[in-house]
Amino acid sequence: MANMEKSTNVTINKEKNMISDSRCFYCFSRAFEKLLEKEKLSIEDKNYFVRDMVGLYNKVRGKFSAPLFSRELHTILKQYTNDPDPYMEVKRLSNDMVLA
Repeated sequence: MANMEKSTNVTINKEKNMISDSRCFYCFSRAFEKLLEKEKLSIEDKNYFVRDMVGLYNKVRGKFSAPLFSRELHTILKQYTNDPDPYMEVKRLSNDMVLA
């Protein structure tokens, strides 16, 4: 994906949903920063993801729904990583601790 302009075809569902506070965006930023640190993406691809995240937020500004935004961000992340479950390792470790 290096040296390629990324674009996403993700759309936000226009059904009536809870309108979230803009502070949620910063929480998403921190959460996805942690996810990106775990993924083996180039700096360039990480920067493209951030650009897509900000673009998506700008697209939904004024009708920002945290659950829909989260779903769309995960869809975008999967396009970059080809990882269907970025939380698999965390879930496995958690289950191992509980079962130990």
